[in-house]
Amino acid sequence: MGYTRFDLGLPGNLVPVRKGDYVFHDNAPEVNGVPRLEDGSDGFQYYENGGATGCFSYFLIHALYKLGRADDARRIFHPMLHGYADGNFQGFDASGRSRDWRDWKGGGHGYEGLLVDNYFTLLAVSDDLKRPASRNRPSGYNVS
Repeated sequence: MGYTRFDLGLPGNLVPVRKGDYVFHDNAPEVNGVPRLEDGSDGFQYYENGGATGCFSYFLIHALYKLGRADDARRIFHPMLHGYADGNFQGFDASGRSRDWRDWKGGGHGYEGLLVDNYFTLLAVSDDLKRPASRNRPSGYNVS
């Protein structure tokens, strides 16, 4: 689907939420993802309309590890770990929007400032440590 910014987390959906699936709000689409266009494309990647977040990413990552797909899990999880180390899941960007929800280019589209659900993903550290080292680890990952 073209999403590659795992350092920002995962989008909850990969296609736009249609306008008719929202209760009407009178905000610009880039504020809460609520579209003005019927197909929802103008609100896509904003907040819960396809925005990237660490929230609930743990469940996909954990499932991949349980299925024995450690390399697939690590392609998502290790960039996220770098994002956590860089402080990408809290605070506010230059636009004044919080970084707990991001568009796919990294722009902030949240409002909480610190959304604790983002940190649930760190539970996958124990899944990662239980799996043997792989020769196919994503670049930039180093186990010391």
